[in-house]
Amino acid sequence: AVLRSGEHIVLKVQRPDIEGIVDSDLKLLLVLTERAEKNIPSVRKYKPHQHALDFAAYTRKELDFQNEAQVMKRIRENLKDTSHVHIPKPYLNL
Repeated sequence: AVLRSGEHIVLKVQRPDIEGIVDSDLKLLLVLTERAEKNIPSVRKYKPHQHALDFAAYTRKELDFQNEAQVMKRIRENLKDTSHVHIPKPYLNL
């Protein structure tokens, strides 16, 4: 996309209903891993439910574009003097 200023940007778009869909999927995953640990002794040592909890937390965080933009801003600032790395400038109010 191109801003009115002529600057080229990349847009990251999120479907309006994606949080609910992802939340339903993650809840199902958590139920399944909890039951697997409860009912299949050989699975317990792999701790699938804990892995699912970690995955759920990470996935929910990935849906937060404001958080992602803040992280990008921090990394961009930290690497501003590195010529071989380019971190895009996040625009929070498009």
